[in-house]
Amino acid sequence: MALRGKIALVTGASRGIGRATALQFARVGAHVVACAQRHVTEVNEVVKEARHYGVQAHAILRDVRKKKDVESMVRETLKHFDRIDVLVNNAGMGVWATVEETSEEDFDAMVQTNFKGVFLCTKAVLPTMIKQKSGVIINVSSVAGKRAINNLAVYCGTKYALDGFSFTLAREVKEHNIRVGVVYPGMVDTHFRESMLSRRTYTPEERSTMLTPDDVASAIVFMADQEPTSSIDALEISAPLFTAGR
Repeated sequence: MALRGKIALVTGASRGIGRATALQFARVGAHVVACAQRHVTEVNEVVKEARHYGVQAHAILRDVRKKKDVESMVRETLKHFDRIDVLVNNAGMGVWATVEETSEEDFDAMVQTNFKGVFLCTKAVLPTMIKQKSGVIINVSSVAGKRAINNLAVYCGTKYALDGFSFTLAREVKEHNIRVGVVYPGMVDTHFRESMLSRRTYTPEERSTMLTPDDVASAIVFMADQEPTSSIDALEISAPLFTAGR
């Protein structure tokens, strides 16, 4: 009930975790802005489905790696709703490759999407949240931000960086009644996993232990719904169970 009527902005919302998160916010009565860079049809379907829950929902096509796009995304959200209560930084990408095999272009794409995009989106919403004296920022990390994983050195690096950014940000904005959360999913059965790990095949038994996008979305909505109790609320998730704390 605490989220009913709140405004949730979700990046990477056309598929996977982002899609499930946008719909779960709508399900509990929050109005939703679903942002995606591409997949126009998919993000419009998310908005259409979200409206079935009796909330307002809007799709915005922007690139989180570009400052002007992000600032435009926030302006358009404020035009619709006048406030932003929750930001979910979910947009991300990864390339399965050794360091030797990783191109500079792939390195730049991962850093700009997984880290710079979070920075730009966070920086853009902070003035509004500070003015409101309230807000929740939830960054979707990965177990790759907790431990080394072969063939994912750069991806892991961006997620480790996200950890440091998030926990430091939490200290900076606590006085403004803004909470910062980090969610660390394990393997999730999504298009993102399939594209990043295209060289890897999984048995039915392995697939059965993976998290679903709804599992992760439930954790995100749970975190957003909590009363502020500390400088940061962290929730670590690993298939098939998730545990609170850090």
